[in-house]
Amino acid sequence: PSLRERTRSQVRLSMRKVVRAVVVAAAVALLACSACVSAEAYSVVLDERPAYGATTDVAGTLVAAQGTDLTKFKAALYVHTDSWYTKPDSGSPSVPIDASGHFRFSGWATAPQYDAYANIIAVYALPVGDTVPVAGENDDDYVLPSKLDTVAVANTWYGRGTLTFSGYDLWYQKRGNGGPGPNDWNQNNTWVDNNGYLHLAVTHTNSKWWCSEVTLLKSLGYGTYVFQVGGDVNVLDKYLVLGLFTYDDQASADAYREIDFEFSRWGDASDTTNAQFVVQPYADMGHLQRWTAYPTAPDYATTVMFRWSKGTVEFWAYASFVTPTDAEDPSHGLGTPIAQFSFSSTDSVFSPGAEQVHLNLWLTKPQDGPSDGQPAAIVVRKFEFLAPSSGVAASSDDTSGASTVVACFALVILPWCAAAFML
Repeated sequence: PSLRERTRSQVRLSMRKVVRAVVVAAAVALLACSACVSAEAYSVVLDERPAYGATTDVAGTLVAAQGTDLTKFKAALYVHTDSWYTKPDSGSPSVPIDASGHFRFSGWATAPQYDAYANIIAVYALPVGDTVPVAGENDDDYVLPSKLDTVAVANTWYGRGTLTFSGYDLWYQKRGNGGPGPNDWNQNNTWVDNNGYLHLAVTHTNSKWWCSEVTLLKSLGYGTYVFQVGGDVNVLDKYLVLGLFTYDDQASADAYREIDFEFSRWGDASDTTNAQFVVQPYADMGHLQRWTAYPTAPDYATTVMFRWSKGTVEFWAYASFVTPTDAEDPSHGLGTPIAQFSFSSTDSVFSPGAEQVHLNLWLTKPQDGPSDGQPAAIVVRKFEFLAPSSGVAASSDDTSGASTVVACFALVILPWCAAAFML
């Protein structure tokens, strides 16, 4: 072979060696990355949980792989009453974790008259060197800091005074006196039966009328909200209101992020309509549409849903039980809705924040009670939420590590392998 050919052959050989070395190094790094993804598994287990109405110690354990130095982590405590608060306070927002993974919060209830009735207690574990994000530190809403998602290695929540409904286990049962109304609220007027259906009741005991409400203690944001109602809403007393809605009690500037389905005649028994779609504030022109629900035996089925997206809220109502998948897939043949309404405004449709889903049955005349003097009840069979363009309910499984490894393989290793075979 000529000198030129020998030179070209040697160059190709050298390049093959370089490429193979790069492939081997990348594969080793990829395996190491995969090992890191799988090895860093932490969880927080609460061993002592104060009951609703109590302020005893919160204690637990950070669990990790054998050999992990757990003293390199600390625990931070947050409680939710009307808003989220760091405990004991912003000056001492964490406690150490010992070598066995144990931690304890003593004296965390710095406002016991409120803290005793916190409906969520949450503990986050994070590295000692990281600053603990403080609830309400950078805004006025006292929301749970979003930075926790990036700095915490594990967390756990538990609800107090809550029930489980439609796959969500943090529905707070309202009690005491307050709006709307204001009414008196009895947590015993909300319960879930053996079918998984939520019951909301208005009752009369101890010379008072007691209403009912549950609140989902998490925010869902943009998406499709679906409520299946099993009960004859057409015969609700004229002073009763069934509300299915979102509400953010800290967001007065954004109309409290309130989007409503309300079933009521608002005191007028002659009103031929008995329900309404609302994007608050209701008094503004075009923000409210009245309609009529007419459920029939035996199920008395009504499904209402709204799809909330940037600048738009769309409402539908059906005289049947409908799921989010039905709504997203035209092939399911839902037919014509009994009512629908679309509201669009870049100025008036608020963006998501700390809004929560509320389900309630209440009185417009709390002192007088229903006009017929009779207790009342309604059933919400199911609540479902569909995230935007997902087509399925969000999964709690975290597969991001595996996805990252696969993506790295596809984007890094395969091109170098191809180059090696082409040389």
